[in-house]
Amino acid sequence: MAQQQLDDLPQDLRAWGEQHLGTAEGTVTQQSGGANNKVYLWQTKRDRVIVKLYGPIISSQPDRHQAETEFLSYANEVASEFVPNLLHSDLDHRIVAMEYLEGTGFQASYEPTEKDVQRAADFLSALNANKTDARGKIKTQATDGFLSLSEHANDVENRLATLGSDHLPVGYQGQAMALITAANSRWQVISENLRNSLSTAEVSDSIEQATCALSPSDFGFHNAISCTDGLKFHDFEFAGWDDPTKAVVDFFLQPRVSVSTKYLNIIENVVASTMPMDILRPRTRALSAILHLKWVTIVLAVLRPQRLDAMLAADISQTADTLIKERLARAEILLSEGVPIGLP
Repeated sequence: MAQQQLDDLPQDLRAWGEQHLGTAEGTVTQQSGGANNKVYLWQTKRDRVIVKLYGPIISSQPDRHQAETEFLSYANEVASEFVPNLLHSDLDHRIVAMEYLEGTGFQASYEPTEKDVQRAADFLSALNANKTDARGKIKTQATDGFLSLSEHANDVENRLATLGSDHLPVGYQGQAMALITAANSRWQVISENLRNSLSTAEVSDSIEQATCALSPSDFGFHNAISCTDGLKFHDFEFAGWDDPTKAVVDFFLQPRVSVSTKYLNIIENVVASTMPMDILRPRTRALSAILHLKWVTIVLAVLRPQRLDAMLAADISQTADTLIKERLARAEILLSEGVPIGLP
């Protein structure tokens, strides 16, 4: 983390502080870990507030600022015990301010317990208890909230096609190319299996929009804080309406704080009212393999020059060398482990 002088901050952020915190003074610390936007902790004599500054809208993706604002506003209504309070959202300046969560985050080595997973399931259940109400207030589709397996497959193919190594330091290029080759080889097997499953009608390609569930997306204990009044979740810029299967699968596939698949039924049971088990299970089996390789490409985002630059700009605690080294090592582990045992 790096403390900054107020005069060094973006003008929009300084102006927001003067208007809504009633001061242009205080301590502002840019937080580490953000890969998509800049996150600050702003402390004054009376307040501690988390402020997020979002980048420009990407035409091919949902607006992350709108997604987080809509989701957190609704979660404050129906699941307030699970999330920080939304304090302010400025659409013009693309700023969101929210309650600072006092507590402890989870390290990668942490093994979530059944109680932890049940807490996450209760959050997901509260969000979807009244989908009619939710649909009236949340319009955003989750990022990559595709309604067909074919769209998920196309997304992975496109991600694989953008990976390269020429922009990396020479010492990492050989390892990077080996990972790209391994990922593409794995994808050939996965895509062939998908074609077979679709042709034999083992699984349907598409679902209806009405089948979607409201999902925090990027949902897991890497985005959770253990507070005195219970476990709370944050970071909802990818949230929105999503395939319930993806909500289930990504919860267990996200690699930053792994969740044992022995708790799979806890999360499955939450979405069973939206998607019956006889549809959910085969879809989970098909989507698990696709999304596992997608997670490999997400970890390997450093193999896209523009994405590497954006990650380094958002997280000032990282250097290019440490980030590339860490991401390549994580991708090797993901490819060697394969889909977690327990996912169908």
